[in-house]
Formats: sequence, structure tokens, C-alpha cells
Amino acid sequence: MSFIPCRNCYICLELKNTSANWRVHWDSETQTPFAVDEDKVMTYDNEQSVAEKVHFAIKEGLAGIMVWSVDTDDFHGDCSLGDEESFVNYPLLRCINKSIDKSLRELENSIIHGREKQSNTGSVNSLSCVGLLMVLVKWFV
Repeated sequence: MSFIPCRNCYICLELKNTSANWRVHWDSETQTPFAVDEDKVMTYDNEQSVAEKVHFAIKEGLAGIMVWSVDTDDFHGDCSLGDEESFVNYPLLRCINKSIDKSLRELENSIIHGREKQSNTGSVNSLSCVGLLMVLVKWFV
């Protein structure tokens, strides 16, 4: 199999390409999608995998998260469903925002109900860093 780099391309448009034969799969170990077309493999993140990564980072009390590259996010909303009500640009960055909010609410709820997981980093530091990241991500979207 050969690896197809997808820098500076719209992955969702490639997956919708009717002249290609991409079959999408889910890797449960890494919580990420990948697509196969004959001897070509394309790995990528989608909203589900991004949400899983954000949730994992917050659940484990990591000091923050980072995004390596946002150049394959759908900046123009080309992969939206087409009508104005479902139009979404920046779906991955928006997913990070929603996932941070959701995961922080879940963490807060677990602390209130006495189910806090003890970690080496401490909840105040990790929540502060995640909050800072959330502000930075929201600034870009």
C-alpha cells in the first residue's frame, strides 16, 4: 500500500469523489478514521476522532492539547450539506470548542458528585490550560 499525503486538500471532497473507490474504516485502538482505495491509504481526523482526543486529554488531566495542522479543515464549508441551515465552516475547530465545553462540564459534574480521578498534574492546572486553549481556539473560529 502507498501513503497518500493530503496536505492542503479537502479530505471530505476526496472521499466524495465518485471516480475513486474510497472505503472508510474506523480504527478503534487509535479512535481515528482511515480510508482505503486499492493500494492507497488515507488517514485523517474527523469530528468524532477530534472529540475523542479532546475528551481523553481532559479526562486524563493533561495540561493541554494542540493542533498540528489546521490546513485540511473545511474553511469554506465545502463539505456542508448544502443548505444554509446546515452550513458549517471550520468543523474541526468548532468540534474542539464543543468537545472542550462538554468534557469540562462532565469533569465538573464528576467532581461535584465525588468521582474525580486523581492525576499527577492536578485539576486546577489542567483546567486552566484547557481553558486557555479554549479561548485561543474560539478566537480563531
